[in-house]
Amino acid sequence: MEGIKRYRSNKLFSEVVVYNDVAYVSGQVDYRQSRTCAAQASEIFQLMDRLLEEAGTSKENVLQATIYLASPADFEEMNIEWNKWIVPGHEPARTVVGSQFSNPGWLIKVALVAAVPR
Repeated sequence: MEGIKRYRSNKLFSEVVVYNDVAYVSGQVDYRQSRTCAAQASEIFQLMDRLLEEAGTSKENVLQATIYLASPADFEEMNIEWNKWIVPGHEPARTVVGSQFSNPGWLIKVALVAAVPR
């Protein structure tokens, strides 16, 4: 389809798809599998900054975030990292859900939807 841009694609999926000035960022994990949820969240948010930049946008333009946690006990720890990352006054809609991951070393996964300014 014309007008769709895909970034970091492989045979299974694209890390980011942009269409109609909206960037859809696939769920990201910390492949290094840092030991704590906070460390994994920090790594993921740094990756999100790079992916959003590649797509021509930034965290100030995030419309929606979905955060998946392997353990509800990590909720507060994740929120500390979230609050370090998110820009005050630009808080997106957000959903946090419990999830079982295919890799037991993953403690958190984050997916985003962001506006892409013209």
